[in-house]
Amino acid sequence: MKKLLIIAVMAVMFTTSYSDDKEDIFKARGEYFKKNYTEADKKIKRTVNFGGEVYNIKWAGLSEQSIGTVQFVRDNDNIKTFKKMVTVISCPTGTKIEEYINGYVGVVKPYIVNQPVVLSNKKSKFSKDMLTELVLVDKKSKVIEYSLFRVYETKTGEVNAVVYSQRYDFDSNMKEKTKMAEEIDKNVEKWMKDIFEIEFNIFG
Repeated sequence: MKKLLIIAVMAVMFTTSYSDDKEDIFKARGEYFKKNYTEADKKIKRTVNFGGEVYNIKWAGLSEQSIGTVQFVRDNDNIKTFKKMVTVISCPTGTKIEEYINGYVGVVKPYIVNQPVVLSNKKSKFSKDMLTELVLVDKKSKVIEYSLFRVYETKTGEVNAVVYSQRYDFDSNMKEKTKMAEEIDKNVEKWMKDIFEIEFNIFG
């Protein structure tokens, strides 16, 4: 199911518009990313807190279109078989937020089984701070993935996204699936509060 996140990030490379000075922006972001992630001391821990748990960086990458992605998991989790993960994505200044949203949701659309409803955080200090729930089903991988997808525009014009993903076994019996639905229903308001509080800025 991790492929859904990777594909979604890749998709916006081709659907996102940038300003004319993108070469300077891309160069500066590339240098910053190389210094702070690629060449950074592996002992340096960068973390985010979500749902009362600590998530550590396990993977970071920068695309040719200067889209930075950082994935966080808990100590007992890994990227390939995670149960819970927080992903932070940063697009350069000049990105059109509507295009980003359409690109992301458009790629995962074949897997979506719910009707996404966009919620606006009117108390946020950021422009267009929006959130939606996505329930994704990958029958081939036998995985159900519940995600909260938040996207907002920073004061410097960058478009950031924060995605919280939680996986369940698709082959679970009805009792387990009912338990899954109850867990989501019980925690969703707190998860929404937590995701609006994440302000991890990939580029400082």
